[in-house]
Amino acid sequence: MTGLYIHVPFCRSKCHYCDFYSVRPDDGVAESYIQAVLKAAEPYRDEKIDTAYFGGGNPLLLGAHNLCRLLDELCGIFRLKTNSEITLESNPEDVSPEAAKTLFDGGFNRISIGVQSLDDEVLKKLGRRHDAKQAISAVETAYQAGFRHISADLMLSLPDATPEKDKNTAKALCQLPLDHISAYLLKVEQGTLFAGMKLNLPDEDSTADSYLAVCETLEENGFAQYEISNFAKPGGKSRHNLKYWTLEPYVGLGPAAHSFYNGRRFYYPRDLVGFLQNPQKTVFDGDGGNAEEKIAMALRLTEGIAINELKRLIGEKGTANLEKPMKDWIKNGLATEKDGRFSLTPKGFLVSNSIISRILCEL
Repeated sequence: MTGLYIHVPFCRSKCHYCDFYSVRPDDGVAESYIQAVLKAAEPYRDEKIDTAYFGGGNPLLLGAHNLCRLLDELCGIFRLKTNSEITLESNPEDVSPEAAKTLFDGGFNRISIGVQSLDDEVLKKLGRRHDAKQAISAVETAYQAGFRHISADLMLSLPDATPEKDKNTAKALCQLPLDHISAYLLKVEQGTLFAGMKLNLPDEDSTADSYLAVCETLEENGFAQYEISNFAKPGGKSRHNLKYWTLEPYVGLGPAAHSFYNGRRFYYPRDLVGFLQNPQKTVFDGDGGNAEEKIAMALRLTEGIAINELKRLIGEKGTANLEKPMKDWIKNGLATEKDGRFSLTPKGFLVSNSIISRILCEL
């Protein structure tokens, strides 16, 4: 079944670490944007979907009523499966009781809230517009509005962070009515404000300790890890994001949105004006779903890849060449082989790029 992603590229201001495409919204742009998205969706009329994800940016800058109207009109173009997952990303400061209730009544059943930290000083350094109190209130407000699938984003190894601080933040999040937590390591990207700033960032050892401590804390509190950065209680996995990692088809609409559809990858340029002028013009990005992608994506997940499938993809010679490295990874606690599957451990996820690269050398 196909997934649908809508990129809403509007933000009031740019966070210091953010390299996602976003712009400040002009007056009246909301309606033009909605109409462009609907026109972009037309080539996929009657396509069956079972997940829809409205990301950004900050989608709530379109307004809760507009988002519900857009969802309703998209449901008139796509064929939405019963019990579909409909997710909205949001910043904490915009999750008001009125907005949350409107969204839930309008068909959204999952909300992902950009908490990032529960330390007010850290939030200021990140350029966030909310404080810890607003973050906690946003989660509780969404729950009171009827949402039972609520996710929070948590950033690790931020300026002045320590493993103990990150662990305590994870513990605090576990006390909230969440069923999903995404815990990401900060990566300073070129072109961001952080890239030009002198930051007191933790070293590699401290970063690794933070990640492992948070993984352990979340597991102890019922959040099972299912992907490098994602943890969920039973029934709380992001069905939409799983499509990316399991190479299921998805359609992305909006500037900077990517698609994998009919075996092809394509995307919209990071250009709002261009999207508004020509909503159906995308850039071809090659064929998808090859052996390299299958291995790389599978090893992001805690379930890993079936040994027989890995052998089929890399062949007899590759299998022989990897026999010793795989034994060493398992011996050193970086990977496991269980029930006919090879998968990385939390410790292995910290060096997943090097492990995956070594495996892909055999293709």
